[in-house]
Amino acid sequence: LSDRLEDLKRVTFQEKLGSLYDKVQRVCRVASGLSVLVPHASEKIKRAALLSKCDLITGVVREFPELQGLMGKYYALHWGEDAEVAEAIYEQYLPAHAGGDLPSTDTGAVLSISDRIDNVVTFFSIGLKPSGSEDPFALRRQALGIISLLINRGFAISLEELLQIVFEGPVKTDVADADTLKEEVLGFFLQRLEHLFISEGYPHDTVQAVMEKSKTLPLVRVKEIMDAVESFKKEPVYNETLIALKRVFNILKGIREPLSDEVDEGLFMHEEEKVLYQRAREIAEEVRVSVERFDYRKALLLISGLRGPINVFFDNVLVMDKDERVRLNRLCLLAMINRMASGFLDIYRLQEL
Repeated sequence: LSDRLEDLKRVTFQEKLGSLYDKVQRVCRVASGLSVLVPHASEKIKRAALLSKCDLITGVVREFPELQGLMGKYYALHWGEDAEVAEAIYEQYLPAHAGGDLPSTDTGAVLSISDRIDNVVTFFSIGLKPSGSEDPFALRRQALGIISLLINRGFAISLEELLQIVFEGPVKTDVADADTLKEEVLGFFLQRLEHLFISEGYPHDTVQAVMEKSKTLPLVRVKEIMDAVESFKKEPVYNETLIALKRVFNILKGIREPLSDEVDEGLFMHEEEKVLYQRAREIAEEVRVSVERFDYRKALLLISGLRGPINVFFDNVLVMDKDERVRLNRLCLLAMINRMASGFLDIYRLQEL
């Protein structure tokens, strides 16, 4: 099968994007970068990527294009390739439609992601992107396929990290510089992700609370955070917690000056300051460990324990004290709580029930 690689140079993939051989080289580079996600299958992934399009120039596939991938699988098996490599050549085209079957192997999943992300980025790079109801290259479907694969396989990679792998190589662009193109593609994925989450029944405020983190967290983690939020919403303390935390957020959002990570206990003038600070310090490590263990519900429940001390603080302490040092220290205390509460989601985007 590999003997057909050179023949790919004579077949155009897209006028501005080069030959099928060029396409395969790009997919190989992305697949190699992604292979770290499944080290046990690293060599199989690279081999499957190299052979992924060789069947497209066979007589059978030229006559029956719908057999692409399937014939590649059979050719690979015939020529003695590893069974998982052969299966991946077929599975690179899965899912074939929204809600369709996903690859059964890590190798097939990585190859499918590599092929699709190359399509999305390269077509965007030459200005061929979806517009309104028009999506001639099915880029929306391909983006949804990538999202589904990342969640289904639980791959520990974020959308930003995925795009970083793509953009580590030379990406020619007719429409903008590489950084602008990357942001545009990331925005496109976030739109698809938001649409998917809403269609799965997650409330709008829950989805909005995780959209920013969806750039930098693996999508399987994002789903777990939303599930934790939905569980937390059933707790009697949900509304009280949200109202208390929004008091913190609202007083900080108008502050432009940088706030230190350090809080000076020596500047406390009220017992309510001490109680809030001590309680926040007590749970900070537990919250951090819970997040590291992906126990987001426990983290939310721990944070909810601050609602009482926060309300008592605001009821009895004037944050904007005339003494500049005292004022800044109180703001630093609130900023400490704000960082803890918004470490894994934008909790302030949630709505009371």
